[in-house]
Amino acid sequence: MMFISVLAFLAITYFIVLLVKHPHIRRMAIRRLWQNKTASFWTISGASIAIAMIASSMLLLHSVSTSVDKVVEERLGPIIGDFPADLQPSLQGGGFSHHDVQDITSKTSWTMADTWLPIVGLEGTLFSMDEEEGEVVNSLSSTFIFGFSKSEAQKLDRISVDLLPEKIADNEIVLSKTAADQLEVEPGANLYYFDGVKNIKLKVAAVVPEAGLTGYRGYRNAQATAIVHIDSARAWSVTAKDAYTNLLIGTSQPKKEDRSSLYIDAGAWEMVYVHALLENTLSGSTKLLPVFTIASLTALATAFALIFNVFKMIAVERKQEFGILRAIGMTRNDVKFLIRMEGFFYACMASIIGTSLGTGLAYLLLYKLNEVLENLMMLEEGIAVGYRFLPDVGILFGSFSLGVLIIGLSVFFLSMPIGSISIVEALKPHGQKHSHKKKTKVLPMIGLFLFMLTIWLFVFTRLSGFKQFLNDSNAILPLVVFGVAFVLVVLLICSVVFLLGPFVQGLLLLCRAFPKVYSALQMAFRYPLIQRVRTGLIITMFAFVMFLTSFSAIFSETMNGFFGKFDARIATGGYDLIANYPDRYTTEELRSLLEIAGENSEYVDTIVAVPGFDMPEFYNMRVHGVEQDFVKETAIPLVDFDSTFPNEQAVWEAVISNSESIIISDLALKYSIEDYELGDRYPIMVTDPHHLDSEPVLVEKTIIGIANVEDESHSYAAVRGVWTSMDSLVDMSENQVKLDTTLLIKVPNGINVNNAKVALEETLATHNLAGLENPKERFEAGTTFLRSFFTIFEGFNAMAIVIGLAGLMIVMLRVVKERRQTIGVLRSIGVSSENIYASIWTEGLFLGVTGTLIGLFAGSYSGILMIEAFMGSDGVEQELLAIQFPYLKLIIYFVGACLLSAVVSSVAARQAMKVSPVEATKYVS
Repeated sequence: MMFISVLAFLAITYFIVLLVKHPHIRRMAIRRLWQNKTASFWTISGASIAIAMIASSMLLLHSVSTSVDKVVEERLGPIIGDFPADLQPSLQGGGFSHHDVQDITSKTSWTMADTWLPIVGLEGTLFSMDEEEGEVVNSLSSTFIFGFSKSEAQKLDRISVDLLPEKIADNEIVLSKTAADQLEVEPGANLYYFDGVKNIKLKVAAVVPEAGLTGYRGYRNAQATAIVHIDSARAWSVTAKDAYTNLLIGTSQPKKEDRSSLYIDAGAWEMVYVHALLENTLSGSTKLLPVFTIASLTALATAFALIFNVFKMIAVERKQEFGILRAIGMTRNDVKFLIRMEGFFYACMASIIGTSLGTGLAYLLLYKLNEVLENLMMLEEGIAVGYRFLPDVGILFGSFSLGVLIIGLSVFFLSMPIGSISIVEALKPHGQKHSHKKKTKVLPMIGLFLFMLTIWLFVFTRLSGFKQFLNDSNAILPLVVFGVAFVLVVLLICSVVFLLGPFVQGLLLLCRAFPKVYSALQMAFRYPLIQRVRTGLIITMFAFVMFLTSFSAIFSETMNGFFGKFDARIATGGYDLIANYPDRYTTEELRSLLEIAGENSEYVDTIVAVPGFDMPEFYNMRVHGVEQDFVKETAIPLVDFDSTFPNEQAVWEAVISNSESIIISDLALKYSIEDYELGDRYPIMVTDPHHLDSEPVLVEKTIIGIANVEDESHSYAAVRGVWTSMDSLVDMSENQVKLDTTLLIKVPNGINVNNAKVALEETLATHNLAGLENPKERFEAGTTFLRSFFTIFEGFNAMAIVIGLAGLMIVMLRVVKERRQTIGVLRSIGVSSENIYASIWTEGLFLGVTGTLIGLFAGSYSGILMIEAFMGSDGVEQELLAIQFPYLKLIIYFVGACLLSAVVSSVAARQAMKVSPVEATKYVS
């Protein structure tokens, strides 16, 4: 953008010099713009919309990215990595000793990391209580509570440590502002922490802003931060004296890029790159935003076609005028300067208006997306991100510069041939050179070749090899699809332009029996055949505009159809609430903790604990250990099972009783390296995903049933993977992998799921367990974002229709001026004004409709390509998506575009009707 700004500055300087040195040419340029107010208005409007779109998309991306960077800075500050003791194979669950800390420090001291801080931390639940009633008032689960040496912490992050009290007592706690806000407490208030045996009373010593160390939430990304005395943290985490649970590593490198790209080699010690992981997590909120930039660049290309068309027509229309000016003493350079000054005025006005509109549009876009983006990040990742509109002078000037540069350069190069022609050539009537143009068969042959090439490209993109290429190109997926679509649009436009001759001949042949229609069509297609470049550019404007609109329409319709039929119980195998805990729990333990027999009995119909571990060879699949409680209540259907069993329930019962039997999901079979069927021995890989260097163990079990993964289940591992008996799970995991637990709760019919969730979470909080997830709530947050996003994107693209209409309006109005002598001659030999009207109206309508059809086809097809690739990129969801084609919406777009094209063309056609036969005798005006 800096390079573009520099070029634009040089261009503006050049034009200012011209304005000062040639005041007479400046006055002529301003007078000419004023005389052509209508054309000037539409030209500036079209270019302004394009510049507004590019400015708004850049400001939107900047605002969201800056908001994300602010969150990363608040959470981590100089922290780039975390060495957790529980991920170190050599420690076997123990903490870091001083010797371990020194060893890691020495091994990483040669890197760009330059500060280290050993801490003692744990995740727990804080809650406030009504001490008289003994009831929980507010709770905050999954809080990262940690302690450290203040003198050591000063070396890592002096700024945040200076926010802390001078000393934190054993019974005191310092809360981050986020934690204090959620607990609704202030300094001096009392809080409680449950250590597994009793509630520990704590006094809030201070509330501090999240800034680096005071905002660090651990490598598991807890919900909030709290700081206590290091001895208290050791006692609660059951850590040995002088031992540490984590070693934080930081850098004084000021650049964000340096922090996220640092490589730390600590030998056998395992480090979590918390800075890079947080950035990647938060980048999920920005991954769709570049489509606005792609749409804006397409609109800018359309505006370029508009400007090029306008000044190309000015050159033809005013050629005789320039010849007369040359004849009375104006130099070649003066003629060039005149055209360039007109273009400069267009560029400045369009860029100023477009940049101003773009700022307002970016604010409106972020205002519309802000709430759904925040809710999505909170529910999906548990991260509160405040997206704020942040205008940037550099981006605003860059957008202004881009507009000035594109318009200025197009006019600059178009002015070269205008000033170079001789006076004699300039004084010739502009239509004269076409009168003896020979027909050729070369153009239809080229058109036929391009059309065959278009068909080949279409067929090629339907091949499985190309689809696999798209699936493997996650990072550049949008660029590849838009590149294919761009080539498809260009090939279709070129095919139409080159095959226009045979098409017109065939159309005229069909209309020979209707003389008035025949003559009107003959006049309507004469100039599109002669001026093929202009014809192609006008079609291009409409094609690109409708391409964007139809692309977003099909994407939006498909997503709405896919996300509109969610059922939480199908997604989770028959349950309403779900939670994941890092330790192993039994159903009875969780039932007891949740007081199912007491105050929470009305909120729970069924509760099941399913221990298990992740399958490292698959995405989002697990090995589940099941018992009678699960088998009795499961709603997971089987698509096939061993014929020796009478029904599905018997198959599930057999898994419990026979440790050699398993049920496996159909997706696990589909994406296994080898083919497996009922009765085959299936190898289950048992390895710790945190210790990839450990030797995996393969345990073979017999497949007796195949479970079906429903459409709604694509995000939940609870219904994907392998089910085996609890005894078998424990045997497989022993000394290999740590078991965790999935908690599944079914709420009684008629009870509000969110009310049940709140009540149960309060009880869980008192036992230091994280909250529950409502799949329906999470799903609706994600779908609301996607629906809102694509609805806004669709409206954003619809703005570009103004560019196409402006282009058609300007071209058709200038066509009338350009052909005034030809129209005068036709009127003088008896052609009726109605025939003139019909020819001009038909020409404009044909160009608009043709471009609309090409854009609708290319946009719809590229939308299908994008959906297929986007949903199939992880190799799982592709089968779960049915493309919804928005027939009604596309018909409305097509009819609307045709009507608007007809209206715009009729304005120019009415101007043509007013041309007098006297115009045939005029030389130039």
